[in-house]
Amino acid sequence: MGIAIRPGTDEDIPWIQKLMAEGTRDGHFGQTVPHQALQMLKQILAKRPFTMLTLEDDRPKYISVMGELAVAEIDGVAVSFLVCMRYEDRIELHLASTNNAHRRQGAFKALVEHSVEDNPSGLRIIARCYRKSTWAKLALTRLGFEVTKDGNPAEFAYRHKIQGKRT
Repeated sequence: MGIAIRPGTDEDIPWIQKLMAEGTRDGHFGQTVPHQALQMLKQILAKRPFTMLTLEDDRPKYISVMGELAVAEIDGVAVSFLVCMRYEDRIELHLASTNNAHRRQGAFKALVEHSVEDNPSGLRIIARCYRKSTWAKLALTRLGFEVTKDGNPAEFAYRHKIQGKRT
């Protein structure tokens, strides 16, 4: 079983939107995700800034960010995605999901490792997880992230080496 990471494409949008809707329904993503998904993905793929509603210091705020979409393939089949948002002072592992049939096979881990390694600017890397996302929290912890802010969502920050690199 080989895992390959590649940039997302327009052909990935339908299955990613489906995973985003499922993730929202199951309590892993905020309620606005399915409504923003298509616009967000198109803006990311066009390499244009995306305006989104976020919580900063527990207050809603509209911001403009650049995003990146990475896709994990297992034996040539697209099975998982990770959306990263690049801010001036940090990178956020923003949204991720893996289809049910391919969970626990290393796709999420490979996507996170790829994102941590692909940080030439040395920006701080964070992730936020809702309480429901116990599998993501555990995986992030195993990959060198630590909780920096408890809550729903909890905030994690990258602190340790992954494959010999420090970010």
